Amino acid sequence: MPEGPAAGPSRVVRANVFALAALIVMGAGVLLWQQPWRPSSSADEVSYPDAPTRVIDQQLRAMSDTTGEELIAAAGRTGTAKRAVEVLDLLGGREVRFGYVDGGQAPTRDDGSTTVTVRVTWQTDGSVLPAAERASEVELVMRPDGDRFAWTGTDRRDGEPLPLWLAGEISVDVRGEAVVVAVGDARSEEIAPSAVDAARRAREELGDTAGDRLVLVVPATDAGLGRLAGRAPDEAAAIAAVTTRLDATSDAGAVVALNPAVFAEMDERGRRIVLVHEAVHQLTQVVGARVEMWVAEGYADEIALRGDTADVDTSAGRILGQVRREGPPSALPGPQDFGDAERVTAVYESAWLAVRMLVEEYGDARVREFYDAVVAGSPVDTALADVLGTDLDTVTTQWRDYLVTLAS
Repeated sequence: MPEGPAAGPSRVVRANVFALAALIVMGAGVLLWQQPWRPSSSADEVSYPDAPTRVIDQQLRAMSDTTGEELIAAAGRTGTAKRAVEVLDLLGGREVRFGYVDGGQAPTRDDGSTTVTVRVTWQTDGSVLPAAERASEVELVMRPDGDRFAWTGTDRRDGEPLPLWLAGEISVDVRGEAVVVAVGDARSEEIAPSAVDAARRAREELGDTAGDRLVLVVPATDAGLGRLAGRAPDEAAAIAAVTTRLDATSDAGAVVALNPAVFAEMDERGRRIVLVHEAVHQLTQVVGARVEMWVAEGYADEIALRGDTADVDTSAGRILGQVRREGPPSALPGPQDFGDAERVTAVYESAWLAVRMLVEEYGDARVREFYDAVVAGSPVDTALADVLGTDLDTVTTQWRDYLVTLAS
């Protein structure tokens, strides 16, 4: 019998085509219904509490004057709150208060969360950071959570320093006269030996009147330094180290904050000079005091450069080169000179040489007495007369002659 047409296989093909078409239609329907290209949630879909600013204010009050589990519970038991409480405890923080300032009236993010400006105040007990009251305005991210909110993030407010316990994970390395607080990915063990050496050198020169110990805060990046110190990114990027209050409300709360990117590019001598210089600022509590900058900066460099084996042309090459080309400056450097980025190195050198000249003339002890009087608020002319028996015009003339002699 001749073979007939291949009917079986053709029916299978037609059945597969119909099944595939049906699957495509069903899949398209599911996609149209679920719309996966849309955000998983939006502000319109989030249940936002009634009278949100009142709710936020009440919640911030509940988060205040509490510690540990109580603060975490009041903040909505989020990872952000748990990490902040852990770091606060590590830093010896206490008496935390959150005060509502602005925001929170409506969602500001796709997930329905909102940004709230809050004034954070807290105390440090001196176990890590210097004992002080601290305050700053920050931005908290608050996510609706039923009839209240959950604290899910923190950021600095422009121009305000971010409190250290809100900056993320930290480690604390306490080594006698120095404490290193490393933020994020920064490594304390790499800088701690240099910090200890700087603290020891500064205290040897400053004596018993120096503060308790050097505290060095090391963020992972220059951007991190800007966040902690309340500095603009370009300003923070140019700093090797700075003695600053961070968010302290008194001069006694100052610490030294380091820029790891700039510091890493310096040689060992440069690092030592920078750290000792800043240690002098912190240990003599000069931050915030109304001190003539040539006195404060010149004295810190005088201490930092003692025992240095480099010659004066190495340590003061910019200002001496300027004197050789143009003659000596007409006056000791003022605040505007220290703010001149193009000339700032020569300005610092000129301030150092002014103090070095005074030490050669009057000795370490009397110059330290003069420095202490200025830090305490005495006008420079008054301190020069009372302590050294001279005046500013005379010192300026002697300094100009000193520069010419060194440059010759």
